Amino acid sequence: MTISALFPILSFWIAITLHPVNNPFPNDPDKKDPGQWKDARTSGGVQTYFRWINSDGVSFRERRGEMDIDCSLPEAVRIISDAQYTNKWMSGIDESKNLNYLSKNEWYTYTIFSIPWPFSKRDLVSLNQMTADPAQGVTTINVICKEKYVPLKPDIMRLDDYRAQWKFMKTGDNKIHLTFLAASSAPPAFPRYIQDPVIERMFHNNLVRLKELLQE
Repeated sequence: MTISALFPILSFWIAITLHPVNNPFPNDPDKKDPGQWKDARTSGGVQTYFRWINSDGVSFRERRGEMDIDCSLPEAVRIISDAQYTNKWMSGIDESKNLNYLSKNEWYTYTIFSIPWPFSKRDLVSLNQMTADPAQGVTTINVICKEKYVPLKPDIMRLDDYRAQWKFMKTGDNKIHLTFLAASSAPPAFPRYIQDPVIERMFHNNLVRLKELLQE
């Protein structure tokens, strides 16, 4: 199977920014200086970075995206908070919807990631918790995995380890700075030498599409 043939499958892993836990190259220089952010890509007005996280003997990557956007803070929060927009910028989404709201600042989201045969589809149940500091012009949405909130579905594998954060900072009239953080310690689907270059490119491209959507 060629790398290009793997793109539809790998898009799922991009969508949730997974990176391998097991390192097949024990002297991999990327693993030096754990916790230190390193440049990944810069294009389309988006900068992406990664760093290694070591937790309980497991190493995995956390990814970060940064961008300045010509968009009001309330509009950006509205679009990110509404799951119906997800497939407009994120690759490999079969279904995404908001479930019940616990309050205007706390709600559940359900997402199915489309993966071609012979792999099983994956789904993710997440709790979104939003806080706002109007005095500082900052709004934050923390996303945490809640795998038991929705019953398991036949032939779909449930993700049980994922966390993310959106941070919106007002920088002017209809201008914001957006930061996105995401990580998961779930096992890799493919060896790093196949998965890493594709993940890096598609994670970045997802955020470029998001910026374009927010500036429409």
